[in-house]
Amino acid sequence: MSNQKRLRLKTLIEERCIKFGPYTLSSGEKSTYYYDLKSILLDGKALILLGDLLLEELSKFSPSPKSVGGLEAGAISIVSAVTIRSYNKYTGGVKGFFVRKEPKTHGSQKKIEGNLETPVVILDDVMTKGGSIKQAIDAVNVEGFNVAGVVCVIDREDPANLLKQNNIKYSALFTHSDFKEFIKRKQQDTKIHSV
Repeated sequence: MSNQKRLRLKTLIEERCIKFGPYTLSSGEKSTYYYDLKSILLDGKALILLGDLLLEELSKFSPSPKSVGGLEAGAISIVSAVTIRSYNKYTGGVKGFFVRKEPKTHGSQKKIEGNLETPVVILDDVMTKGGSIKQAIDAVNVEGFNVAGVVCVIDREDPANLLKQNNIKYSALFTHSDFKEFIKRKQQDTKIHSV
């Protein structure tokens, strides 16, 4: 069943999330393609698939995570999907949180909103170098919690990955290699049509 869900999510990503043209990534690097997962992060069908598949990936952590979160705004939908889908599978479900890029200047002035419980796992949509993920990890550490690991939807397989450099355990539902042929084919089609 999870193989079917994975294939359905992969197809959704190919159909709706891989964009072509010159792009600047959050790492500052330039790319001819872009994984725009935001286009499916408010789609119920995609969120059910993401929630189930990420929950399955989280089950590989021992002990199982009690809370998941990540940097706003990319992680909020993913965290919500996991917490909702976990509610039926575990007593009380997995708790969720998100890390603000800047603390609130009013009210409680928190940098982290939600529920932090150990073990903590960070979620993200697309990882290039892992800078956003590292910001989330650092914020969780400041609150006195350790991060057991990271799970992202797509790992762009950048050799300068900060998680590798810092020996942080991580996994991904997909890697760039899973989409490499699709991207190559689409870019060749675009060249043919533009001639």
